[in-house]
Amino acid sequence: MDNTGLLHLTEFGYGGISYGEEPADWSQYRYLIVVPQTPYDEGATVTDYYLADASGNEFYSGTFRYGFYNRPRAAVLDLGNITNISLGDDETPLEAFDTAAISSLTWRKWGGTGSFEYGIAGAWLSNTMPTVSTAFGDGTDNTGDYIIENASENNVMTICLPFAAAVCGANVYTIAGIDDAQNPSELYAQPYIGVLEAGKPYILRTNSARNVTIFRAGANEVGQPEANGALVADDFTTYYVEADKNLLVLNADGDTFEAVTGRAKRINSNTAYIDCSKLSVAEEQENGLVFAVSGATAFEPSGIKMVEGKWSTMDGYIYDLSGRRVSNPSKGIYIKNGRKFIVK
Repeated sequence: MDNTGLLHLTEFGYGGISYGEEPADWSQYRYLIVVPQTPYDEGATVTDYYLADASGNEFYSGTFRYGFYNRPRAAVLDLGNITNISLGDDETPLEAFDTAAISSLTWRKWGGTGSFEYGIAGAWLSNTMPTVSTAFGDGTDNTGDYIIENASENNVMTICLPFAAAVCGANVYTIAGIDDAQNPSELYAQPYIGVLEAGKPYILRTNSARNVTIFRAGANEVGQPEANGALVADDFTTYYVEADKNLLVLNADGDTFEAVTGRAKRINSNTAYIDCSKLSVAEEQENGLVFAVSGATAFEPSGIKMVEGKWSTMDGYIYDLSGRRVSNPSKGIYIKNGRKFIVK
């Protein structure tokens, strides 16, 4: 896998996911679930996947199918049925395979030509089988634990679900920060790789012209959302946020976070908004997203408080946040006459 989290495969290529140097005991779990980050839609493209144990024994486990007539969004292996899988003459005998020490999952592509790549949105063990797309036809786009329908490529939205999940059909981001605390004009999001945590909001950007399919990664649910940095959700159902509280909501075009002013704003179920009081100043993120900011007023950067003490900041001198007087401030945050300012 490269540093962006993509697993690169070419025809007859070989790749894999490792679950650590010391394999976990898989015997307590029923299912292995793997969800690709991006659906692949070229016809006749089929990828076989294999499991290997700690001793290097390997056996064919199933097929990851992508194609116009068969478009599953997750591969699920019932570990309880391992002993029922028939093997060819050149395959490892099942009696030699240690099901309690499965250490890796690998792919071998056949069919089609050229090359393709996809990232892994999530791979996990569970005793709860997610709803997966296994049927033929276009209806396979509409099978999952949570569906965002009619998405076109590069749509941007927020998401907040009560259960841990993996997303196929969208890249995931979290908030990195804002460009300026006094006159914010841009907001930066950074890539997130892995399973979405239960109850935490995220930003999604679709990576195909298909529905976004989200799979539950575990049986437990949380009762209330929790903030994910500056991304906040008050509930999983529809609610309203107050106006003039320096809160930002993503606009319909998905390119601007607009301040909620004048009147309360409705927040749709399973979506989120931004609380400016939780933002900090940051730089544009590599492979991230940049949003315009509309209507936000100056705010206090997250984690920065006025330093209280016997000294005064109203004397015209410049002080750092520890109260030390500074003659020639360099890059950082300082106080003069009771007000903080930033030197870039």
